[in-house]
This record gives sequence, C-alpha cells and structure tokens, in this order.
Amino acid sequence: MNTLSGRPDAELETMRDVVVHRLQNLYEVTREILQAMPDIAEAVGSPQLKQAITAYLERTRGQLSRLEQAFELIGESPQAAVLHTVDRLRQGRDQRVKQARRDPLTDADVIDAARQVEHYEFVTLRPVPSHVKQWGQPRLTELLEEILEEERETDKSLTEIMEAVVREK
Repeated sequence: MNTLSGRPDAELETMRDVVVHRLQNLYEVTREILQAMPDIAEAVGSPQLKQAITAYLERTRGQLSRLEQAFELIGESPQAAVLHTVDRLRQGRDQRVKQARRDPLTDADVIDAARQVEHYEFVTLRPVPSHVKQWGQPRLTELLEEILEEERETDKSLTEIMEAVVREK
C-alpha cells in the first residue's frame, strides 16, 4: 500500500504514475480549498485574516489553473483523486463554520488548519519538479515550481498572521 496515496503500490508502477497521482491529489485539495474558503472567511473575526483568506483564494484559483495546464502538458485530464485527507479537512471546516465565534481562538484554529493544508500541498508537490525535469518540459517544471513558491509564501504569511492573532489574545 502506498501510504501517501492510499492506493496499492501496483497501481503506481512508473514515475509518471506517481507524478500524475500527486498532481491529482493536489488538484482535489485545491478544489476543496476553493469551495471551503468563502465559508471560512465568514467564520473569522480578524480583518487581517479575512484579507489573507481572500488573497489565498485568488492565489489558489491561479494554482488550479496552473495544475490544469500541467495536466494538459502531460496529456492527462485533470481528475480529482479521492482523498481521506480532504474528507477530514471538510469535516474540520464544517465544524469551524458551525462554531463561528469570530474571536482570536477561532482565528488561530482557522490559521492552523490552513497551515496544515499548505504543508500537505507542499509535501505532496515538493518532489514532482525534480521528477519532471528529465521529461524535457521546462514549462511543466516552471508551473510546478511557481506553485511551490506560492505555498512557501502562503505559509510565511499565515505564520505572521498567527503570531499577530496570538498577541491579541
């Protein structure tokens, strides 16, 4: 069993299979983020966090577009993987939205959940540009590296906001 994907190892026979599956995982998480963030933005109290979520949403739309371009470059259609991770994120989101107290504790919880998603995306995507460099598709590598850089920037931004929220408490 492949622990990252939850799929039997036999289904991931080539590096291309691994890359496609990682991109499918990322595609599903990215789509889920786009669905979840508007509700989560309503649940937070910090204007700074609401603004960060709006920027995060725009960045995520760009990432989804780049993922679709990546699929096109490798001759695959973007298909979302079925992920238990996404189910857990969805349950957490629903719980946060229900409890929307618009206070620093809720804000800190939302930031922590967003950082968990960012880390998942980063870990899922991190090895892929190295794998695809040998494929002779520099545009594909560039698209994936752009997404990785955005993940780093988002994590840094969320960390800064978390520190500010903690100081408010």
